[in-house]
Amino acid sequence: MAGSIKYIKISRIDKSGKDLNTQLESISTLILPSGSSFAEYTILNKTRFRDYFLYYVSSPHEDDIDNTDVSTLEYIFTGSISTSTITAPPILVSQIPISSSDNDNFGFFDSTTNTYNILTLPQKDLTLNLTGNLFLSGDSLDTVSVGIYKLKPNTTDRDEMIAGELISQTFNANAGSTSINKTFILPKENINSGDQLSIRTTKTSGFFLDYNVTFSSGAKFKVSSTPPTGNTQPTIIEPYFTTDFYKSEYDVLQNNATQGIPNQLIQKISYTSGLIPTNISAIMSGSAVKADIPQSNYEISSILNPSYNRSIVQSSNVNVYNPLDRGTDFGDPINIGNYGQTPSVSSLDNVIVEFNWAGGTNPEIPFGGSFKLSNLLFEVSSADQIKTITPVSGLDLFDLTTNIYSASNSPNAVRSIEENRGEYYQVLNNSYGPGKEIVPFIYNPTGNPTLPSFTKVVDTTIQIPSVSSYAGTSSYVDGGWFYGAYGTYVNNTMFFKSNSSITKLGTDYNTDTSIDIGTSRSQFMDIIVPSLMRGNRWFITLINDFEFPVGISSKDQRFIDVQGGSELNKIGVFEILGMDMDASNNTALYVDYTLPVGESYLLGGNESPYPSDFVRSVGFLIWRSPEPNNSKAVIVTDETSGVTAGAFYSRYPTEIVTENFEDVTKEYGSNQTG
Repeated sequence: MAGSIKYIKISRIDKSGKDLNTQLESISTLILPSGSSFAEYTILNKTRFRDYFLYYVSSPHEDDIDNTDVSTLEYIFTGSISTSTITAPPILVSQIPISSSDNDNFGFFDSTTNTYNILTLPQKDLTLNLTGNLFLSGDSLDTVSVGIYKLKPNTTDRDEMIAGELISQTFNANAGSTSINKTFILPKENINSGDQLSIRTTKTSGFFLDYNVTFSSGAKFKVSSTPPTGNTQPTIIEPYFTTDFYKSEYDVLQNNATQGIPNQLIQKISYTSGLIPTNISAIMSGSAVKADIPQSNYEISSILNPSYNRSIVQSSNVNVYNPLDRGTDFGDPINIGNYGQTPSVSSLDNVIVEFNWAGGTNPEIPFGGSFKLSNLLFEVSSADQIKTITPVSGLDLFDLTTNIYSASNSPNAVRSIEENRGEYYQVLNNSYGPGKEIVPFIYNPTGNPTLPSFTKVVDTTIQIPSVSSYAGTSSYVDGGWFYGAYGTYVNNTMFFKSNSSITKLGTDYNTDTSIDIGTSRSQFMDIIVPSLMRGNRWFITLINDFEFPVGISSKDQRFIDVQGGSELNKIGVFEILGMDMDASNNTALYVDYTLPVGESYLLGGNESPYPSDFVRSVGFLIWRSPEPNNSKAVIVTDETSGVTAGAFYSRYPTEIVTENFEDVTKEYGSNQTG
């Protein structure tokens, strides 16, 4: 016996059609039959695929697999490095392309991404080697590094790229002609199928200026391993395909018919030129080749309707089938195509959430609202089955680990905190996570409350402070230099120049203290970074036409230029993931959204029209969530004010919820209406 089980694959759907996703996501061990007993495998990590989970396990045995089923591969690759000059921006991790493949036994070189992609499951340790002569030109005070990086597929985030550096050599930016010879052993435990090996360069210190890197002819990147061992016919546990396996030619459940069924009534017509078929004689005699078009295609309604007669499935409302609906104003019926008189569109949202009050979120979230939760929610399964859930129901201790950028010697610090989370947190966030629409109700309205008929959830894990900590106006121009007076928002980084000053806010948003970025680190960065490490969460809100005294008077001031990212990002709110300061005391503030390539924004007044691709100047507020990661408030996109106690449910609830809302909130909640 030789070899052990390293991977176990389990379908997400069992034989009864039940979705096992929740259970398979949470398990830490697997127990499998082993001879006359059972063996327990510890799960080291897992990958969730479309139809299954793939677990990388630690085997209790060393001999699960017979030697005849074991084999390892040999990796052989030599690639030439591009000799084109790479002009590298100071804030990016720029790629130096592998221009061609000289020797590639597996065909893993990708000429589109100019990387070597590992397209097998880990087999053995790899030896990586980068050699060649290169020429660097830049500022004499700058240092840059050139090296080998291991990246996940489609990685674009600068932080992930920095974390993916395997080995590099540091140079002075204007070193001129020099050489590099770096070798790195990549352990098989650190390899995942799909990992990309790439040559990259980045600036490690100095000014925010470009620099150039040029490799001479003959520079090489090599990948090698020990020779192959074991059986020449190995068992591949999870084969790799260059295309999606599902519905591919490899899928044994599909594409098995290699020849159609000839139709004895339809003949093929062949044309070479002109209007007369070249096989006209065969057609006239009925001896032409028969077409592979099954006659049944034109006899079955389920095939005819979508192609020729059109199919319509619609109903008058969500969760409702209304057989008495009179149709549209034009006499067309509403309820069409409903099987078994069921609604065409159904929703399973059955959770009611109570709140104590709701108020505004200006200016941190312009024209938004916040529902302060009362710590009660109800799962309504039927009129008689109501489950009451509170924040202390089913608590478990969670270890939350986050990468935080700091100004220390290790920019990528790790923050690890523990929090108790239970059913309340899980149900609330599963039912009303960001992007979900809710319908709120007030139990006993008083005064003139502002309450939308429905609104969209932005976040459920933060709260809005009474006053922001720092601010900067759109018209600020004292910073000088090019770009915005404070700096720029490029990639995932907002830069604050050392000669700019931001404002520390006092009570009631009164301007309090002017803080110089270059000399007052202790009042800005040395407050935010340690706070992040303690588990606090900080945010920066970008605002158009933002001036003192602090106030958001027009919806046009909302910064809604970001189309992707989180719901907070879409309304101009970005979470701060850390801060750093360079040798010139310029400060970088890292946020959770990476702008598309070529898209940038000015922070503060634009003293120069250069560069032309900047969109507009914006102001900002920097603030801390009073109680992070606790579901004590639901932040929404629409304004709320003067709202007293009430409850909300989904915009598309079940009929059980709507029909029993008042009874549930009166009997189990705090609804004291008559």
